[in-house]
This record gives sequence, C-alpha cells and structure tokens, in this order.
Amino acid sequence: MGRRPVAAALLCAIVSALPALRPRKNTIACADPLAAQDFTLKYVGGLWTDQLVDGGNGSCANIKWVNFSPDDPHNANNTQFHWHFVETSRKPTGPMSLVQLHGYQEWLHGNLSEAANPADELADMHMTLAAGSLDPFAELYRRDGVPFSPRARFIPAENLTLYSVLVEIPHGILVEIVSDTFASYDGPTVASGADDCAPRKIPTANAAYFARLRTIEPYGAESLPPVWPYSMSYASTTPAEAAAFVERHMGGLVVDQELPAACGAEIAIGLNHFVGSDPYPFYIQWLHHPRAKRGYMDLAGIEAYLEALHGNLTEDNYDQYMDDHLGMEAVVRGDDSFGAFVGEWRDANVEWFHRMASWDGVDSFLGAPGGVILETMVAEANGTRFDLPIVNWDICSPLPAPLPKIPVPGAAR
Repeated sequence: MGRRPVAAALLCAIVSALPALRPRKNTIACADPLAAQDFTLKYVGGLWTDQLVDGGNGSCANIKWVNFSPDDPHNANNTQFHWHFVETSRKPTGPMSLVQLHGYQEWLHGNLSEAANPADELADMHMTLAAGSLDPFAELYRRDGVPFSPRARFIPAENLTLYSVLVEIPHGILVEIVSDTFASYDGPTVASGADDCAPRKIPTANAAYFARLRTIEPYGAESLPPVWPYSMSYASTTPAEAAAFVERHMGGLVVDQELPAACGAEIAIGLNHFVGSDPYPFYIQWLHHPRAKRGYMDLAGIEAYLEALHGNLTEDNYDQYMDDHLGMEAVVRGDDSFGAFVGEWRDANVEWFHRMASWDGVDSFLGAPGGVILETMVAEANGTRFDLPIVNWDICSPLPAPLPKIPVPGAAR
C-alpha cells in the first residue's frame, strides 16, 4: 500500500533534515572474540588494532578489534571502518547465553560448502563486504579447507553479475564478500533475470564501484584484496516495518524492490540506502523467507526474546545482546548534527539511550523492530545543549539485581 501524498511529503521532509550517515563499525556480540578476530584477520582481511575500552582486555570483558581502513585516496570522507568482537560477561543475557545462540546458529547453518544458499531463516543475518575480486579468497578457502558457499546473481539494472562467497566466523557468525570478478567461480549457473523474487534495486552494485576497489593495494596477513562495508542484512519477520523505522529515525531512504505480489509467499524485503559513505554507498536490508528451514528456536521467538530482554531502551538496562549493533556515523560533526537526530527522536517519542564516546562525541542507541540495536554516532558533540546527562561506558559494573526473567525462545508459555 502506498503512502498518502501528505504523509509521504512530511516523511521526506523529516528524512532530508537528518544528517547523512555512513558505516563506522559493526560491534558483534560473541562468545569467543579471539577466535573470531583470528579467523577474520586470516580469511576476511583487515588489520589487527588494539582495543581502547577500559577493562576490555579480560578484567571485565574480552574485546578484540579489526580495522578495515586502508590508505585509500578515493575515500573522500576519510572515514574508518572496524569490527569489534565483544564478550561482556558482566552484562546479562537472560537464560539464553551467547554460547547457546551462536551454537544454535552454527548447527542450523550446517556445512556452508554443501549448499549454494543456506536454507535456514537465520542465514539472512549476515554482514556483507565488497572486494575487487573474490578469487584470492576462494583460493585461500580451498587451500585451507574452509567451508564456503559461492553464489551469483544477475542485476538487470546494472547489467552486472554479482558474485559472492559466504563464510562463517566462529561461531555461527556469517559474513558475505561480494564482487563483480570471480574467474574461478564454480557455483550454480547464473540465469539472467530467472528469479523474479530476487532483490532488483541494489544501490551499490555497479562496475565502477568494484573497479575503484581494485585500485587499493592488498594488505593484511594473506595479502587479500581490501574489503569495504557493502551492506548489513537482518533476518526480520517485519521487513517493511523495520525499513520504515530506519528511514524515519536514521534517514536511510527506503528503496522499494517492486517485487511481484506472488513473491510474498517466498520472500519479504525492506531496504534502506545510506548515501553518506559516497563514493562507497551502503545499505541495510531486512529479509524474511517464510518457507525457510526452522529449528527449535524460530526467528519470531528470538525476536520476542531480544525485545523482552532489552526492555524499554530509555531505561538503559544494557545487556550482552546489545553489543550486537551496527554503528552508523554522521558525516557532519558537532551538536547541530546531533541535535537533528535528538529532535526527531524526542518528537517521535522513540526509546533510546546514549554514551559519551571516548573519541569525543555521543553514541546513541535505538531499537528497531525485532530487538535489533542500531547505533548513531556523532563526533564532536557533547549534548549539553539538549540537557543530555553525561553517561560514560562502564563495562565493569556488576550484573543487575534482580536479573531479568525471560523465557527461552521456543519454551512452553
């Protein structure tokens, strides 16, 4: 159903008033940050970098960072991009620990080499990076016996075949790397336009995008091609609602995929395009495959669990699963930029909380439908103009008492 003209005009005005955002980091809640960091450095790329959080070297938490920020003259905004693997044992998880959830995901995904497309509903949850070529990655995976899933699809709007490899970071954490170049591709044959229900409008998929990436010199442990954030995918039972939330409160424009009505039984897609990282645009996609394989904890149950665990975000009861969040950074710095977001969130009565950033700024956290945490980062802002209290990061604080009582997903109610 289309928006009414007046409502659409009002929403466009709100979205255009929000500062442009670009990807700054993925923080990934995981049970074994060291294993995740080691795998990433060898098989995905990036550089080791020291984590800067007090207490994050084992005394209060286990935090490991990877830096994907090569010296790239084409990166006009001179931004950075990191992955932060985090295990904060002093924060609650409820009865479902990170070990349980990620072990479940690992079991549900199975051996990635046995299927071109993992058929489970949680496989839609993955981070995607772009590279100039996939051949060095595939060669490394084949050499070391790392299971991976090669895939390909044709993008009619760009007359482009988009290849990808999907690998699993310990444990159960999926990452996809995409490119327009994969000479040794041996996956399923690509049929132009054969899948009427595939995404049709991918904002970043064009030949110039990947050609620019090929100008960056290799670096890292295995001299892999440099990678850069391409998209973030979330498994969601309400993709349209989630995409509308991000458009309204973070300024990521909804891109309608214009799928035939008959596709509703197979897939639902919501997509938000962020232009702030130009010349490397970025998008978030929300995916639901109603007929996908389910295990004993289905997606709807996990979403309900996370929403219950997070509670009212304004109350700021930080839990371990909140460490799973995408961090988007405002291109324009300072309190004027921050104020545009604060004004929108307060006017809309959105639940959110904040932390004062150690790098001089304010980090704000919102909860999208399904318990998904999203972070908006504004550098050189202090929030004093908006009566914002000073709240610093404290990963060493004890567990709350009493602990939240939440049923495990799939448990009898």
